[in-house]
Amino acid sequence: MDLLKTNALQKIFIPAGNLHLTNKNLILWTTLGSCISVIFHHKPTKLTGMFHAQLPQRNESNDKCFENCTIPCYLKDRELADTDYMYVSCSIKFMNNFFIKKNIIKSKIDVYMLGGASILNNERKQLTVGDRNILVAEQHLSDYPIAGKHVGGTNGRSVFFNTSTGVLEIKTVPNSNLG
Repeated sequence: MDLLKTNALQKIFIPAGNLHLTNKNLILWTTLGSCISVIFHHKPTKLTGMFHAQLPQRNESNDKCFENCTIPCYLKDRELADTDYMYVSCSIKFMNNFFIKKNIIKSKIDVYMLGGASILNNERKQLTVGDRNILVAEQHLSDYPIAGKHVGGTNGRSVFFNTSTGVLEIKTVPNSNLG
């Protein structure tokens, strides 16, 4: 099945640093390299959240960034800016709080974690941005049931999620930049 070619549903592209919340029947999609996308989906209400985060957290030295951010992105009471959700930790915290406010408990949410590729040649064998994104996402999602995970590797991915059916489609994008 090719969800992007499905004509019946509106397609919403999630660019880097953005998050989309909906209970409408849509195809949410994005393209990832080292970035991470996490999807929260509550089947009974079709409430879905998806973000595309570029970096693990605002303060790399603190694994609980979202509790100590000088400007916590999840507390902003205003229209969303293009880069409010560029951090994995803040984006997860925001979606967690949103679903809690809707009285949806963690055990009833299908969570998908995607991306985090090492797309640049890593001759030093250090943790890449993709690796760090994965680690932070795993830390902040440790008490959620993970319905699907497609992370790491050296190739990018295009990700498509049907909010009405909960069907996830992933297309691997070969990385031609590796040496």
